[in-house]
Amino acid sequence: MFLLDTDIVSNTRKGQPHPRLLQWLQDSPPDSLAISAMTVMELEAGIGLVRAAGNARKADELSLWLDGLVSVGNPPVIPIDHRVARLYGRMFATPELKNFVLSPAGSRQPKSGGDLVLAASAIIHDAAIVTNNARDFLEIHALFRLPGLYLPFTDEWLIA
Repeated sequence: MFLLDTDIVSNTRKGQPHPRLLQWLQDSPPDSLAISAMTVMELEAGIGLVRAAGNARKADELSLWLDGLVSVGNPPVIPIDHRVARLYGRMFATPELKNFVLSPAGSRQPKSGGDLVLAASAIIHDAAIVTNNARDFLEIHALFRLPGLYLPFTDEWLIA
């Protein structure tokens, strides 16, 4: 199974998604792809930020797109169950990973801990993470072994 990071899902919504990502998605069996409930939360938060910035029309468009994505169930949404929550709790309590949940001083943007939740979901469900954000997941992998990490924009497996 492949667990799509928020940046990957968001890229598919762009006017010109990355061509290698589109090819990889076309080549992947639809039943091999999934998203985390945390990705849905991050997408919804992004829509809220667009709305708060005064672009209600764009926010409405994005909200309809997200409604369609989750209602179709393709890819399915992996829930945050008790197993994912417990592993996320262990990650949250790991001092070396505090940068994933604590915003730097003076930051106006709170951190969601989304990458930790995605990593916990991937570990519990034995799924490779598909992202364009390798650095954060490699940092997590140094402490909690990920099943896989794939970068579709460059067609690289960093963890296989």
